[in-house]
Amino acid sequence: MQKPDRAAEGRSTRALEIKGTLGATAVEALRRQVVELPAGLTVVPVLCSALTSLDPVGAAALWRLCEECRARGVQVTLVDLPLRFASRLRRHPLLEFILWEEAMFEDPFMGFSPSGR
Repeated sequence: MQKPDRAAEGRSTRALEIKGTLGATAVEALRRQVVELPAGLTVVPVLCSALTSLDPVGAAALWRLCEECRARGVQVTLVDLPLRFASRLRRHPLLEFILWEEAMFEDPFMGFSPSGR
């Protein structure tokens, strides 16, 4: 896992990374990094492209960490999660934190009503 870059403390986003097995140990290391992040961050993307295996206990621990962050006003998104792991999570509550490739191209204004002008 990467250490947070202190040079970017003024930003509202900071990326972290999980490598290897997504297990309880990896999630605990990620939790320590999240605690060290500067105040004011609103989005924390977690790069997952280097995951090699997925442990069910680790997935549950990561979901709990994501929920705890959301309660503090920080949105955690799982980026580049290999499809073989994402498909295993199809009924897991962690699924809502995965940033799917299509989501990057969605219209952010789709839910708004047209102007009455």
